[in-house]
Amino acid sequence: MELAMLKDIVARPQQSVTGMEFKFLLDNSDVIGENFESIITGLENVVPYVGSDYDEASQRMVLFVNMIRVAPIEVFMSYGDRIIALYDEIDKFSRFWKMKKFIMRLTFIGPEALPFIFRAQKLSYRDKFFAFCRVGASGRSITEPVLLEMWEEIMSHPGTGASIQPIIIAMKRIGMPVPTVPDDHVHKERIVVAKERFSDISTQSPVEMCELNWHRRRR
Repeated sequence: MELAMLKDIVARPQQSVTGMEFKFLLDNSDVIGENFESIITGLENVVPYVGSDYDEASQRMVLFVNMIRVAPIEVFMSYGDRIIALYDEIDKFSRFWKMKKFIMRLTFIGPEALPFIFRAQKLSYRDKFFAFCRVGASGRSITEPVLLEMWEEIMSHPGTGASIQPIIIAMKRIGMPVPTVPDDHVHKERIVVAKERFSDISTQSPVEMCELNWHRRRR
């Protein structure tokens, strides 16, 4: 039933979706993956009709965006070029593409997603470390200078110790060396402990290693 409604919306991009529910599709990422071509085509078709107000076209856009957001990662990544192209076009005037979960998912696509990470206003330092880590070595030329600036900011304040582990994880996975600090630096001990704990992280490490919770679970 929901698949039939989806195909009808894709075929007729100007029709109303008010009152339509797609709970089954949104709860089943595998089904979304199997129908991803139709979903992204539907989004591409509706974009020309989207304005600055929350109108019918915006409602259809939000529906397709929510479906894209829950697609299996492999499928999401395989459509990276088309997703980035759409994001670049829509992001200028739509708050719906600025959702943190969607922005963070873009990082699976690769360095092409970094401009959107930099423009995102609601991402914390920790979110950005995680994002840079996910992008990995392919984005090092862009993220290394940014991480060095963030490192200097962290090192200049005594109450920023909680940021040391995630930034070191990011640095190691993109392949950059962790900067040194004097022996009497307030964060010296934390840095030594973090470097030892995450000594096995490299550019070849799986993306799961970007998550601090992953490291907590393997203790």
